[in-house]
Amino acid sequence: VKAALEQAVAFTVRAQNREGGWRYEPQPQLADVSVTVAQMMALRAARNAGLFVRKSVVDAGVDFLKSCQQPDGGFGYTRGQMPYSMFARSAASLVGLFSAGLYAGPPVDRGLRYVM
Repeated sequence: VKAALEQAVAFTVRAQNREGGWRYEPQPQLADVSVTVAQMMALRAARNAGLFVRKSVVDAGVDFLKSCQQPDGGFGYTRGQMPYSMFARSAASLVGLFSAGLYAGPPVDRGLRYVM
């Protein structure tokens, strides 16, 4: 099972785009909050299972999520497109940040205020 999981992690890493996020197709061109959060959770699960995940991959995912945060503290769907906050994607973005081990700080605090 470990070899298959390592291949899955490698696949996920290859699909990450330059902005640090992921999209529905495994081609590193575009990214959105929903798929990025799912991938961040998958990488956290892989790390919890003892697999190696480069910190730079996780950090890039965090940077992408932070770049989607709006002035009101919520999160937009992508960077630049649909730049308005919505509850579900804001709550999910917080889960993505938590999956990376980011539990406090200005982006988390602002996001929590928006969700509350």
